[in-house]
Order: sequence, then C-alpha cells, then structure tokens
Amino acid sequence: MRWVPMVVAIALATGCGDQNPGPCSIPCDDGCPGGTTCSVGFCAADGDTCEPAFAAVTAGGGFACALDQFGRAWCWG
Repeated sequence: MRWVPMVVAIALATGCGDQNPGPCSIPCDDGCPGGTTCSVGFCAADGDTCEPAFAAVTAGGGFACALDQFGRAWCWG
C-alpha cells in the first residue's frame, strides 16, 4: 500500500504544467508571448487571422455593436 501515495502524486503531477493554448485563444491589447502578434484583439502566429466570437449583437441608427466572448465591445457602421 506504500505505492498508493506515489501513484496519486504522479497522477496529479501529469495534470500540471504549461498547457499550450489553441490559436486565437489569448486576448491582447498590444503585446503577445512567444513571437506571436496582436491581431484583431487576439495573439496570433504570423499568417494566422483571428475572428472574434460574438456573444451579443445589436444594431440601430446607422451602426452595429457586439460583445465578444471576453466582454469587449466592437462597433462598426
């Protein structure tokens, strides 16, 4: 039964560490890690483009606005 704590410790340790985020999953204002650049509010590798996912959209008076998945407002028109 001495091996039980060791197995639990190994199982917990394998779940930790630096997780690699998917493309366009890190929001940014101007700086990004690892040689990526800020593109339309998301960190992206060279040649990649990021499109925001809108949670709510409204329009009127010659313009439209939307809230993205991070609560940021986007307006156009």
